[in-house]
Amino acid sequence: MIEEIISNPWFTYAVLPLLIVMSRIIDVSMGTIRVILISKGYKTYAPIIGFFEVIIWLLAIRQIMDNLTNWVAYFAYGLGFALGTYIGMVLEEKLITSKVLIRVVEPKGTRNLAKIFKEKYNHVTSVKGEGTNGEVIILFIILDRKKVQETVQIIRENNPKAYYTIENIKDSKDNDFLGPKPKRQIFPRFTFYRKGK
Repeated sequence: MIEEIISNPWFTYAVLPLLIVMSRIIDVSMGTIRVILISKGYKTYAPIIGFFEVIIWLLAIRQIMDNLTNWVAYFAYGLGFALGTYIGMVLEEKLITSKVLIRVVEPKGTRNLAKIFKEKYNHVTSVKGEGTNGEVIILFIILDRKKVQETVQIIRENNPKAYYTIENIKDSKDNDFLGPKPKRQIFPRFTFYRKGK
């Protein structure tokens, strides 16, 4: 019975490619989450996700190897990888609750971004520096990831000559500057407590 279903053209060119697409979406998305967990130092959860990720990948690649003459399976494999990459990026943007550091280098004599950001955000530090073309003001802005696009837009509108970089903050000290941080969060609905806290 099972052999008859598998050998059916409808299964070969419709059901099987769909299963491959779904498998690739799941394993590539899991790969994105695993990399995020590694970057944040979650040494326990990342290997667990990696285990299931590679199992799913092996199941998908086996179907490709068993159906080398099925061009639809190749297309499904590529489509699943592309969709998985996109979904992984969406997951990173929507699910992760983390802070980022925006470093802005503002040439002296240009419009004052320091004043704008100090009025808008609480976590802004400015220091004087020396660049290739003279004195500069360096801003360090700590904010939620969801506010990055808004902040970049402010920089571009108020000082196009300013140079900026964006970095993920792996961890931070719990103090009044950054606010209370009793819990360590990966996703909004999944909270993990630190050892010894």
